[in-house]
Amino acid sequence: MSSGGSGIRLRFGHDDVVLPFSYVLGFQESTGATDDLETLHQHFSIFRLIPMGANIQWIFYRKLKSKDILVKFLMNENETSIPLKTDCYPYYHWKDVEAYYRNMIKEANLSWQTR
Repeated sequence: MSSGGSGIRLRFGHDDVVLPFSYVLGFQESTGATDDLETLHQHFSIFRLIPMGANIQWIFYRKLKSKDILVKFLMNENETSIPLKTDCYPYYHWKDVEAYYRNMIKEANLSWQTR
């Protein structure tokens, strides 16, 4: 996005990658919980989270001549939310998303590298 050109990087994985990744991202579908095992399926349902061909998408938007980049998150082609306040749901300001995840990485004592 910062270069002004188009670009895409695809990563493929199996369900054992999609579920924990969606949890780490904080997607509402993967963070549901309950102490009541009788209603667990209403709060957390693996067959809904990870059907055949499950996917996570981040879609970025930017108006021409604007520095504000927006991002929308999809889980299996459905809009989802992360635990971050936004003034334009289902979109989030990239600067806020980047700060949120970088802080999460820092708190977990992990490191990242940029290209």
